[in-house]
Amino acid sequence: MSHPRRVWIVFAAALLVVVAAMGYVSVVAVGLDRDRRQAKRQAELEESVRLALWRMDGALTATVAQESTRPFFEYQPFYQPNDTYTPAFMPVPRGSVVLPSPLLWQDPPLVRLHFAIAPDGTVSSPQVVARPTDNPAVSGRLSTDRAALTVRRLKALKAVLARGDLASALPAPPPAPKHAEPNVTIAALDNKATGLARQGQAVLNGNEFNARFFNNAVANSQNFQYAQNRDRVWARTLREGPARGVWLGRDLVLARRVARGETEQVVGCWLDWSAMRPLLLETIEDLLPEAQLVPASHGRADGSRRLASLPLRLIPGPAPTSPDEPDTLSVSLGAAWAGVLLAAAAIAVMLHGVLALSQRRAVFATAVTHELRTPLTSMRMYTEMLAGGHVTDGDKRTDYLNTLHAQTGRMCHLVENVLEYAQVESGRAAATAPADITAGQLLDRVRPRLEQRTEQAGMELLVEVDHDAGSRVLHADPTAVEQVLFNLVDNACKYACAAEDRRIHLEVRPARRTVEFSVRDHGPGIPASEARQVFRPFARARRDRAGTRGGVGLGLAIARTAARRMGGRLTCRGADDHGACFVLSLPHK
Repeated sequence: MSHPRRVWIVFAAALLVVVAAMGYVSVVAVGLDRDRRQAKRQAELEESVRLALWRMDGALTATVAQESTRPFFEYQPFYQPNDTYTPAFMPVPRGSVVLPSPLLWQDPPLVRLHFAIAPDGTVSSPQVVARPTDNPAVSGRLSTDRAALTVRRLKALKAVLARGDLASALPAPPPAPKHAEPNVTIAALDNKATGLARQGQAVLNGNEFNARFFNNAVANSQNFQYAQNRDRVWARTLREGPARGVWLGRDLVLARRVARGETEQVVGCWLDWSAMRPLLLETIEDLLPEAQLVPASHGRADGSRRLASLPLRLIPGPAPTSPDEPDTLSVSLGAAWAGVLLAAAAIAVMLHGVLALSQRRAVFATAVTHELRTPLTSMRMYTEMLAGGHVTDGDKRTDYLNTLHAQTGRMCHLVENVLEYAQVESGRAAATAPADITAGQLLDRVRPRLEQRTEQAGMELLVEVDHDAGSRVLHADPTAVEQVLFNLVDNACKYACAAEDRRIHLEVRPARRTVEFSVRDHGPGIPASEARQVFRPFARARRDRAGTRGGVGLGLAIARTAARRMGGRLTCRGADDHGACFVLSLPHK
């Protein structure tokens, strides 16, 4: 992969496409879920509205049904019954008997006052009687307070009815039958009944038993025919329209039109809206706690949600909050996004590793090739001169042989580092063989090799061992410790060879729980910005420091790995312009 930037651009483009697709799918899914939830809430609200309307209509059914079917004659304080008879079952002449309306002392719920509007526009009420205290029929049953209240209400009702034409807002009664019986009227039937009654009374006064029995039988038969004929006449002449609720300003009335022959009047009741409204809302409080009832005019498009019995429209308000269902979509989308991001991160890490490995291989090949070319070139030149007999001086021959030996050692050290790094990279690093050894014994073991390396570089190794630190027992691999210290001294020899002070200090000091082996030189030092990078593989090749000093930048990386395998650590301290200091810390018992 010679173009990592292109690889990252392709990866970023692919990731952008995946993220855009996931974003689009997420937005669509969230929108659909929001619409589904909203539709569900709307369906629940409509179901609550339907049930609320049903409850309110049910609560009004008794009142509306009773007022819609109330006989028209009950809207008069006193009315003449259709059929009345004497104890001898003789019909009583019409007009001689009157009955009080039940509305005089009834108090139907939700009704303020009953009323009737005559054809001439006169408004009356069956609950208002002139001088009730002087009327023996109602004086004992109608209190003075109630009589005064009904009078005040009738006065207020007249003001209400003056706000609009009530009759025009009500449906017309059905038309009269086309085939009417001619010459049959209520008056004619009543006159006939009166004549029969007088005839029967005259027979009774004559005290003639047989004639009385005969006349009574005839009278009863004729009375039966009279009742049938009169019912047919009433059915033909009485026509009632359906009852309808009508708003007159802020007042609600329930009325219907009644036709008797050619005359027509309006009868109905004035409903108590102030008492009806809280009663109806109370019945639906559990369904719609914030609902409102407002007037609804007939024939106006003011929406649905209207009661069937009265012109009222329900404003449901917000539906009561219900326990939210588990938000599985958010969990699923979160898991999907987490999977995509984790996959992208894993691919990025893997791609970074592949690119880094490719770069390390390229750097490794370049560094090793460069590092091997110099000693091989020197060795080839010196061996050709020695083999060709061009070197006759013994001292010069010895010098050439020493050079060849040094270059061979340099190559061996390079090969050892490369092999060790290859084992570390492949995870097949040789297992350490830790042993119990004192710090002093360990230093005595590695000291000759370190002094030999400093002598070859023309440097001086100064060893300082603290007595307490030298006696502490370490559980470490002596070979690994020797390799770490040798790499540190080797680096000091290469990078501090041009310093005026050619000393290399190896100090052993006790610490809190460890023993510290520090290697310090007086070279150019390591900048603070590069203090951490020097432990990375091929760090020297990337920094391009002292290209003629040898090495491929693997020594410190291998040394830190070896230190960690022994439970210790390798750090860089005092990175300044007065030299570099590396410290190997190993735990002691």
